[in-house]
Amino acid sequence: MVKAETRSKTDSFHYTHKPAHETELGDWVIEVMTHTDATITVYPPGQIIFIDSYVRTKSGKERYVFHLEVPKRGESMSWAKFRRAAKSVLKTAELAAPRTRLIRDVQVADGLLRLWTPGGRVSRR
Repeated sequence: MVKAETRSKTDSFHYTHKPAHETELGDWVIEVMTHTDATITVYPPGQIIFIDSYVRTKSGKERYVFHLEVPKRGESMSWAKFRRAAKSVLKTAELAAPRTRLIRDVQVADGLLRLWTPGGRVSRR
């Protein structure tokens, strides 16, 4: 019997609000994480497969959990490298600091997704 190779895995992250309340299943997410040592990492695109929410007991605020399908062997990049690569796609002001926002312009979204290969590796072009 031939063992099927899995090319993707699931990942999740939580957020304090559902961005613009317009996020849908199938949308692509490029997650940017600021670490405690102040480094910033940009992870390869993942596709939303499920959105869940719960209410925090202490604050009573709702928190959203985004479940993604991500490439198993995906490569992340530093924020500086992402900024250099994305200059041809985004305006300089949009790259000043990482932030959550929806991108509805298909050409811009495709340009950002092309910074990685379909397998999640950082594109060399």
